[in-house]
Amino acid sequence: MDSKRIKILLMGSGVGSNAKNLLELGKNENRVEFLGIVSDKANAKILDLGAEYKVATYIYPRPNEEQLAQLIREKKPDWILLAGYLSVLSKNILAAMRENTQERSRVLNIHPSLLPSFSGLKAYEQAFNYGVKVSGVTIHFVDEGLDTGPIIAQKHFYREESDSLEDFIQKGKALEKELYAEVFNKLVEGKISIQGASRWIRSI
Repeated sequence: MDSKRIKILLMGSGVGSNAKNLLELGKNENRVEFLGIVSDKANAKILDLGAEYKVATYIYPRPNEEQLAQLIREKKPDWILLAGYLSVLSKNILAAMRENTQERSRVLNIHPSLLPSFSGLKAYEQAFNYGVKVSGVTIHFVDEGLDTGPIIAQKHFYREESDSLEDFIQKGKALEKELYAEVFNKLVEGKISIQGASRWIRSI
């Protein structure tokens, strides 16, 4: 890994609010270089951030995974940060982001629930409809399963009786921004490891 700059590739499918947050954090951080923004949706708003932050953008609709794998091999990112990326990454993509079979892939994802509860799509809606009193967000390593990778950090919020679904989602989104910022800073400081559970961050 480059000791001077951590090279990051962002991937998302939607508006890109978490990606924008990360790009803002990296604007004045000379230890970070954003290699690009990848989306599986040609009309995703996240791609608009490329012009705003002078970062290259790439569109790889599924199932163009070999082209994505080739980009990863060419760019050699130190980390991939998923920010609302809705496609499941294949074993080939994950393999391109690990140096040997004993390591975790250097891919992080943010998920809008307290995993392992409410994995998959529409997690806020799942949790709200279930009637939970406490929910939150999780950042985890990505593996071959659906939101099953080792947890790095979580933050929680409380549901009030008067909360609508929109209130519930907005509470979660505020925590998404906070948690990804904290994990990003730990990443830049070299405090997140892909080797061994004893070095993972369990809470922040």
